[in-house]
Amino acid sequence: AIRKAVRATLRNEDFTIVSITPSPMEFEVTSGKKKRVPVIPNIQFTLGSNRTDMGTLIMPDSVTIYATEKVFNQIKCVYTEQMSFNNVTDTTDVRIALKKEPGVKLSCDSVDIRLCVDIILERNVETKIYTENIPSNRILRTFPLKTTITFNTTSALKDKFREKDFLVVVDYSEIKPGEKRAKLHLRMKPEGVSNVRLSPETVEFVIEQQSE
Repeated sequence: AIRKAVRATLRNEDFTIVSITPSPMEFEVTSGKKKRVPVIPNIQFTLGSNRTDMGTLIMPDSVTIYATEKVFNQIKCVYTEQMSFNNVTDTTDVRIALKKEPGVKLSCDSVDIRLCVDIILERNVETKIYTENIPSNRILRTFPLKTTITFNTTSALKDKFREKDFLVVVDYSEIKPGEKRAKLHLRMKPEGVSNVRLSPETVEFVIEQQSE
């Protein structure tokens, strides 16, 4: 039938058909099962100076798989191909191919990945010094009345923090007779700050007795 069809196509040409050898055709047949699984990035990267990792975004973060009965239940996720980056200093977008497994068809061949990177900045906030564990009939006054809090944060959060976000105290119960300086304690700080320092770290103080 193939020889006849070819001869009919070439009947007006000066050709002689010697032989016809069909090329092999391969098909991958699945059982029709499908499910959605997460995409796991196989990425290693190092950050540049004064940079911090803000997370990795994957688009799409999951794909549909079509798999044979033999491997369908074994597949819990799909990995990207391995990729490495060195000295990343800014947010970086890349397209990475998905790793293919025998007997598995994916709804897409690659995903877009964003490596979110931000700059680490140093910021200062001046805050009032409070007292804790002090008897109700006494008042503790510090000199100075405030302390400067220095901390690291990202450029995205640099203007977010205020005095009310921090709590610095003197613990009255720690003060021993004859002491002239008290240690400051940072009791509260917001998320998004690190490497917090107080200046000064200790303060002079006086304790006053309240009248009845």
